[in-house]
Amino acid sequence: MKILNGYYPHKSQNSFHESTAKFRALITGVGYGKSAAGANEILKLALQYPKSRHLILAPTAKIMTFATLAQFWKFCPKEIVADHHKSNNTIFLKNGAQIIYLTADNERHVDRLRGIEIGSFWCDEARLFPSYVWEVILTRLRDKYGPLKGIVTTTPRGYDWLYYYFVKKQHPRTKEYFTKPEDYAWWGGSTLENPHLPEEYKENLMNQLSGSFKRQEVFGSFESFEGMVYSNFSHKTHIIEKVPELSKFKQFIVGNDWGFTNAAGILIIGLDHDNRAYVLEEFYEKRQDIEVVGNWLLSKKETYPELGTIYGDPSEPMFITKWNNMGLNVVKANNEIMPGINFVHSMFEVQADGNPRLYISNKCPHLIDEINAYRYADRKEGKEQKETPIKENDHLMDALRYALFSHLGNQQEFMFLGDGGKFF
Repeated sequence: MKILNGYYPHKSQNSFHESTAKFRALITGVGYGKSAAGANEILKLALQYPKSRHLILAPTAKIMTFATLAQFWKFCPKEIVADHHKSNNTIFLKNGAQIIYLTADNERHVDRLRGIEIGSFWCDEARLFPSYVWEVILTRLRDKYGPLKGIVTTTPRGYDWLYYYFVKKQHPRTKEYFTKPEDYAWWGGSTLENPHLPEEYKENLMNQLSGSFKRQEVFGSFESFEGMVYSNFSHKTHIIEKVPELSKFKQFIVGNDWGFTNAAGILIIGLDHDNRAYVLEEFYEKRQDIEVVGNWLLSKKETYPELGTIYGDPSEPMFITKWNNMGLNVVKANNEIMPGINFVHSMFEVQADGNPRLYISNKCPHLIDEINAYRYADRKEGKEQKETPIKENDHLMDALRYALFSHLGNQQEFMFLGDGGKFF
């Protein structure tokens, strides 16, 4: 069946539609036509598989209404729709297929996904989803009437979970390579490739935008995005697969951020004789009793016999006392935020010998994810910008700062200029 609905895909969109990969992603610049492609692809799957149930997911209600659903209804012929139940966000097609549209604003909304079975899905602007949303969706992809496939359309945003799934073909936390990498296919592309856009629009973007933001938003490039706290962090430079032998380290220190509802974050860091730091292991778990976490650290004394000072969040003195009574050496960390961030930033800097002063093992995936996401709030017109980072998903960021700044920070002094990581 061929439906003429006014959609005329350009060359790269055609390649996306013709692919048979289980999971397909259009990760491109703005205005490329990715949402139009996503809307048409989910419609095609729903028509090809009668009686099947399909999911459209957007990060917020506003994006769903004014972008995602707007594209869907633009290309969905009224003749194929049997009914639309707005009260339960469901569109019924005449062939018996259903299309459910939901948002992922918060954990309560995400929990709604756990009760449904779907045959395919379309995630629009997926860069705004936390990675666990993807994992929840995969557990629901089991409707026997559907093709069991997924579609992603988004502009990139740093080296996030999408980058690992579709580009690296790795799980973003474990960094294990997929046994079937062919299941994940992606297409890049720039705003300039869409022949249906006004040339004036393209010229304005090229003239008005610059730097990494322009490369991300226009050319769809994965970038260390604007506002990133550790803007000098580089996967190629700072992440290592093989750490030095333990005998090369003079001592080991620990950074700790307490947590229960939020994850408890611990980093074990080795210092060599030049005081270069290597983050060797991480602990990142929710709803773990303080004794359980303390026993995990005690067990590490067998691996790291020179395990020394543990720098803990000073806001919980009772926890510090508890761990000291268990036989751990815990002290209150220096919790100054911006001086500590400046110091860690300086350790990421490449020195005169061509090497940074801070390395991270690839066995610390949560830490790497937090570094990529750790950022300052976007600057708003007419308002003074806050000099402290956004307070979310930063438990290991705090642990890293506690350990490095408390242990090594008194050796140097830095001056902060207040504009997101510049020094003199």
